[in-house]
Amino acid sequence: MNISRISSLTRSIDTGYFPNLLILILSAAVLLIISINRSLSGIPVHYSLLDAAAAAIAVFLCWALSREMDPDHDYTAILASLLVAGYIYLNAVPNLLLILWLLLIFRILSRTSGNEVTLIDSLIVFIIGVWIILDHSWIFGPVMSAFYILESRLPPAGRRHLYFAIISIIISIVLIGTKNTQNMEIFSEVFSILFIITVLYILAIFTLKPVAAMDDMGKAFLSSKRIQIVRLIGLKTFVMAALLIGPDGLVMLSPLWIAMVSVSVTGLYVHIMPYLRILNN
Repeated sequence: MNISRISSLTRSIDTGYFPNLLILILSAAVLLIISINRSLSGIPVHYSLLDAAAAAIAVFLCWALSREMDPDHDYTAILASLLVAGYIYLNAVPNLLLILWLLLIFRILSRTSGNEVTLIDSLIVFIIGVWIILDHSWIFGPVMSAFYILESRLPPAGRRHLYFAIISIIISIVLIGTKNTQNMEIFSEVFSILFIITVLYILAIFTLKPVAAMDDMGKAFLSSKRIQIVRLIGLKTFVMAALLIGPDGLVMLSPLWIAMVSVSVTGLYVHIMPYLRILNN
């Protein structure tokens, strides 16, 4: 049974399509380079391999996130994966479960798989989300509730998602202020990064051209409104983590904000290039 045909959470990878093959090659290269680098630094081989595997997975997840945020442009995802590979090499591996959770949320919202969202899909996202809220921070509760509320309002309406949204809000209220919330002294350390990325990304959200890509089943064109909402959920997550968790929030969500940067760069390129062509002519 091909699960990509029955779940909205999974997508197949056609290795005959060069950009898809390229991300697999890049992930393998990251695995090799980081494992060698860590080993030469004196880290035991098994720890080096684990660290390198986590880095390779993070690069792939960043690519996948970018594909949901900008399904029309393959180079957006490739740029994001290259940037996050460099970031991880110089810094630390992000929180893989958190990035995977965001990817699943984006896929349900974007409908890129072409499959209907099942109750099992919704439950998987909810269970992972509750674990993240309990294990990391209450701030991801509002993210999850916003996702479920918006999903319940978008056609085709999924009314059951309202119940998940209400539970998410209750959990957040109960835990608010108890986990990983920093004081505003942290704000000055991340303000410049937060401001620049947010301004550029907001432009990318509200200047989004009609999406031309189709879903994986080839049944329908993707909804521009849904892709906009995917980007908004990403922005909400990034801003809350940067403000309320601080620098650690930027590290744990590095594939997200790097994907946001890549989407912003592509958006600027798409809008500026026609004018540059006119000037050249």
